[in-house]
Amino acid sequence: MDIPFLSDPNVLSVLACVFYSGSSLLMTFVNKMLLSSSNVQVPLLLCLYQSLFTVVALGLGSAIGRLELPVLERRVLLRWAPVNVLFLTMMVSANYALQSVAVPMFTVVKNSAIVLVAIGDAVLFKQLLSPVLLLSMGLMVLGSLISASNDLEFSPIAYFFLGINVLVSSAYVLYLRSVVKSLPLSEIAMVYLNNLLSLVPLVPALYLSGELMRVHQAWLASDVVPARLIWLWLASGVLSLVIALATFWTVRLTSPTTFSFMGALNKIPLTILSFLVFRTPINGAGLASIVVGLSGGMLYSYEKNRIFKAAAASTLEMGSNGKKATTV
Repeated sequence: MDIPFLSDPNVLSVLACVFYSGSSLLMTFVNKMLLSSSNVQVPLLLCLYQSLFTVVALGLGSAIGRLELPVLERRVLLRWAPVNVLFLTMMVSANYALQSVAVPMFTVVKNSAIVLVAIGDAVLFKQLLSPVLLLSMGLMVLGSLISASNDLEFSPIAYFFLGINVLVSSAYVLYLRSVVKSLPLSEIAMVYLNNLLSLVPLVPALYLSGELMRVHQAWLASDVVPARLIWLWLASGVLSLVIALATFWTVRLTSPTTFSFMGALNKIPLTILSFLVFRTPINGAGLASIVVGLSGGMLYSYEKNRIFKAAAASTLEMGSNGKKATTV
C-alpha cells in the first residue's frame, strides 16, 4: 500500500534525520556502558563485533531473498576505500575516547566537528555562513576548550583519540556526500561494503593488540556472564546496523551541515540523560562548558532552521514569478 506523504522528499529527510539522531543517541549510551562495564578494555573487539553483526545480518537478509547485496567491483572498491578508512578510524577512536571521557564532555567536544563540517561545506559546496552561524560555532569551540581544560577525569590519551575522532568525523561526512552522489549504490549496499571491508584490518589488529587474549582470560575467569551484558552486546549489534543505514540515508537526502546539525540537536538530551545514568562528577567550570557548548549548538540549530525557511520562501517566490528555481 502506497502512503502518499512518504513520497515527499521533505518528509523523507525528516524521517532520516530522526532515525539517525535516535540511533546515534542510543549507540553512545550502549557503547559507553559496554566499555565501562568491566576491567577488560574492548574497543577493537566492539568495532569488530559491530561490523561482523552488520555483515552477517545483511548476508542473512540476502540469503532469504529480502535484500540484494552489491557485486564487489574493483572500481567501486577503490572509490570506496577512503570512506572505509575514515569510517574505521572514526569508530575505533570513538571507542578509545569513550573508555575514559565522560559522556557530557565527549558530547561537548564532539560539537567541534559541526564547525569543521560547516567550514568544509562552505568551501567545497558553496554553502554560506551567516554571522549568527559563526557566533554559534565560536561558542561550541569555546565550550570544547573549557570542557577539556576542566574535566575532572581528564585523560590526555583519551582526549587525543577524541581529537582524532572530531577531525576524522568531519572528513567522513564531507567526503561521504560526494561518494554517495557519484556511486550507484543503495544504502544497504554501502553499509554492507563499509562493514565488510572493515573486517580486513580489524581481525589482525585485534590479535596484535593482545585484546583478544585478555578477553579470553577474562571469559575463563568468570563463572557466568551477566544477562545485562548479553543484552547490551545484542543492542550494540542492532544499533550498529540501524545507525549505518540511517547515516547513509541522511547524507543522501540532506547536506553535510544538516547532517551535523542533527548531531548538534541530539547532544542536548544526550548530555542531560548522561548525568542521570552515569552520575558524572563535574565542577562549576565543567558545567559552564556544557552550558556554553550546548548554547552554541542550540543557536546553530535555530539559525540553520531560519536559513532553511528563508531559502524555501525565496524558492516559492521565484517560482511564482515564473523564474526557474534551483535547489542547493
